[in-house]
Amino acid sequence: MLKVTKEEILKFIEAQPDDREVYMGDNFSIRRCGCIMIHYGKEVLNIKSRFACGFTSWELFNNDDDNDLVCYADMDFLITDIAQLDFRGTYGELKNKLNLKN
Repeated sequence: MLKVTKEEILKFIEAQPDDREVYMGDNFSIRRCGCIMIHYGKEVLNIKSRFACGFTSWELFNNDDDNDLVCYADMDFLITDIAQLDFRGTYGELKNKLNLKN
């Protein structure tokens, strides 16, 4: 199983365009906007199949059964340490909240 660190997630956030939308409540890969973990899963972990995210993991749907998930990667911290579940905005706004912008 893959392990993702907080530093890797923060570097990913820093590299995103300031105007890119992020919605922490959107944690399924088939939706339009997506949370940080959906973006990271698609772009860095290169997950091609349907997946969902929890607070600490990326989970692949096994076949077509939405109740049968297999853990693909996880983290040793909660994504809510970085962004609260109700955060909806842009990566630029998130960078400002996290003091990642100069």
